[in-house]
Amino acid sequence: MNQFFSPLIYFHLSPNDFQEIKPIKITDEISILPQVLIPNLNCLSSIIHPNRIQQYQNVYHWLNIKTTKKFREIEELVNLFQLVLWIIKRTSTNIHFISNLSKSQSKLKFNLLHSRFTFIPKNLSYELTKHDIMQLQIILKIIVKLYYDKTRLRNAIVLNYNACIAPYWEASYLLFSTTFESLLTYGEHKNLTETLAKSYAALSTVDIRKREKYYEDFRKIFRIRSDIVHGSAANKSKYKDGDQNLKYLANVSDILRCFWVRILNDTVAINNLIATDNFRRKYLEKIIGSWKSKKYF
Repeated sequence: MNQFFSPLIYFHLSPNDFQEIKPIKITDEISILPQVLIPNLNCLSSIIHPNRIQQYQNVYHWLNIKTTKKFREIEELVNLFQLVLWIIKRTSTNIHFISNLSKSQSKLKFNLLHSRFTFIPKNLSYELTKHDIMQLQIILKIIVKLYYDKTRLRNAIVLNYNACIAPYWEASYLLFSTTFESLLTYGEHKNLTETLAKSYAALSTVDIRKREKYYEDFRKIFRIRSDIVHGSAANKSKYKDGDQNLKYLANVSDILRCFWVRILNDTVAINNLIATDNFRRKYLEKIIGSWKSKKYF
């Protein structure tokens, strides 16, 4: 059994919900540990500057992974944890490295990770509640299985993760919107945006008025996507304001986050979305068919 640790930078638990200092089990392999249970970091002195080590020693919570998986797969687990945390609640949490913190330099394993996972500095939350942790426990287990079983949704997971670490807003936006395609397409479509918008809206809610709003919101997302893909975003005045671009990015990311929560808490949805084009088509067309709207059909 291998054991690895990663500092959860800017990770905060609600003091109202978590008053005891103790480990929190997330999955069979992953736990969150308080700083007092972390081994001494002196083993990293040959790799990390002393000032940085002192900073890590003051981190309140650490990710702890106990597994038989290989080191590369452990890094994937850390990445999946970050992604699911982002799905649950957009925070400023970052993870700089993963290490076994071995006292022996010959056995020390250390790997730098993406130091800035959250690109969007808008509307961040600063505390995780008991409910958030419960959702993290449920959804991470599902995401890990979907990823390692190499299901159809694995591509959506990979695309979404890379959207979260992309250094440019345009690339991030395209990856977020492409994640929707990976989740909802089924073969060739005469009008891809129209099909995706209907599928997204119908799957998101049964409320007719909300469906109509979600439909319009989705079409707006893909209009911006089209501007980026075809290069016109570089010339249009609406994209000259950097803060406004981040708002566009925050909007598409939050819509996608909510959609992940919706489908990952629905076994029927998951089973149909990981299936073949034929099963996915029948499932989505049935849901869309229940939408009686004179405005859009």
